[in-house]
Amino acid sequence: MRRILFPVLLFTLAGSPPSSGASAQITILDRGEFEVAVNGRGVGTETFSIRQVGTGSEARVIAAGQIRAALPDGANTMDMLMELTGAGWMPSAYQNKVGGEGAREIGFELRGARFESRVTSDIREQVKEYRAAPGTRILERGAAHHFHFLVPPADPGPLSIPVIVPRDGFQAEAQVILAGTAELRIGGEVMPARHYRVRAGELRWEAWHDAEGRVLRVVESSTGYSAVRLTRPGS
Repeated sequence: MRRILFPVLLFTLAGSPPSSGASAQITILDRGEFEVAVNGRGVGTETFSIRQVGTGSEARVIAAGQIRAALPDGANTMDMLMELTGAGWMPSAYQNKVGGEGAREIGFELRGARFESRVTSDIREQVKEYRAAPGTRILERGAAHHFHFLVPPADPGPLSIPVIVPRDGFQAEAQVILAGTAELRIGGEVMPARHYRVRAGELRWEAWHDAEGRVLRVVESSTGYSAVRLTRPGS
């Protein structure tokens, strides 16, 4: 299998950003670990970090996630990197190395008004394009930390957000509504949370965020998948 790795993401693997004075200062937006379950049975974990370099139009956000869990579709590992740029956090590059059933590497790169996607497996390589509408979000099934970018910290009311679901090869307008508030037990502590419902085509999710927009829990009812934060954000 040919390895795909966009140059803009190399510094994440090395653990430090390129040196460029004050603009190289790193802000950790979130990091942590989720317990992953299917139909209520624990099947593994997801660890992640979300870091920002620069601010405003010069901002670059790097989200890195590692999943070691028996997901409903047969995947059992995912190693993901995503870069988002600018004040609106537009995805500019994405990579996912998937292990298990249907093992493959997925790469996305923003090219003008389109995303170019390249999916490589042991038997074939497929190239596809997606429309890069403003505000597009990449939302990988089984990746709870991707919901960090879907919902802003302040509730703006119902939202329609263009999303791409890479492993499904699917693009749609996601409808996001605030369903209410709840209290979740995270790492032995009870936390207030905002509860959102997300619909993209036939896909349905529920997601719970804290007051700063950090993801606490994600559920995909059609597959029985759920991910719950193991410790309070920032702890």
